[in-house]
Amino acid sequence: MRICVIVVALCFVHGAVAEHQIAFLSAETGRAQMGPHEQGAWETAKKLRCATLLFVNGEGGFVDASGGARTLDTFDVVWYHQGDAIARNALYGGAYLSAIRRFAEDGGGVLFSGGALAMVDHLGLEPIIRAQRHDLENYRDPAALVPAETAHPVFDGLRVEDGLVWLSNGGCRAVADFYWGGPAEGMLLGNTPDGVRRPLVEYELGAGRLIVFGGRWPDYADFENPHRDNLLRLTANLLDYLADARQWRPVTVRTKFPALAYPEEPGIAPSR
Repeated sequence: MRICVIVVALCFVHGAVAEHQIAFLSAETGRAQMGPHEQGAWETAKKLRCATLLFVNGEGGFVDASGGARTLDTFDVVWYHQGDAIARNALYGGAYLSAIRRFAEDGGGVLFSGGALAMVDHLGLEPIIRAQRHDLENYRDPAALVPAETAHPVFDGLRVEDGLVWLSNGGCRAVADFYWGGPAEGMLLGNTPDGVRRPLVEYELGAGRLIVFGGRWPDYADFENPHRDNLLRLTANLLDYLADARQWRPVTVRTKFPALAYPEEPGIAPSR
């Protein structure tokens, strides 16, 4: 006999009922095992939108804080932030990754932030290019974003200074980006000022969308970050965009990796 339990909840964010339901995934089995960067991202998710924290159950499924089994298809957006260590974990494969893929292919929106950018390799979204992965350790330096698709809804309301959107005063420990090349199969939304890391990218995945938000930008554990307002606004925009398919823009690959036209023709490969 199969028993289904339906839980209806209203989340109040900044005094208003939040429409979109966010599943915030953790590769841990409980709150006590979460590191400071993951904790900071979870607190951010709760503050910004109606979010539910889901842990892995060790058997390929997800459970909420009370231990109740949950499935991703009851949510609008799935968000996984990998901030405390770059090592691959349970969410990188097996039934967990399959569940995330199925959620997106069925029309859901997925946000991978921090080191989780590298999960595009495991989803097969970048069959030629591999993401760069490393631990940041104690490096601290302000990090800014340069919008590439300036009219994209995710950039609405951000404070821009001389073409730069400042987001971080350092970065989380787990860092992944496209320093080695790419993205080859996704639309570049935002780049670093040096023009070589390209950590904000949008992909089509079946009927859904996936956005990766990597580099040194998503540092949710730094509550003294002078650019935190920009970071939170961008994060809220990303969640809202992914939750509403009516906002989705056509994914156009404008980068030159792989070089479809170059070196036979100089310049960037044609859009496709």
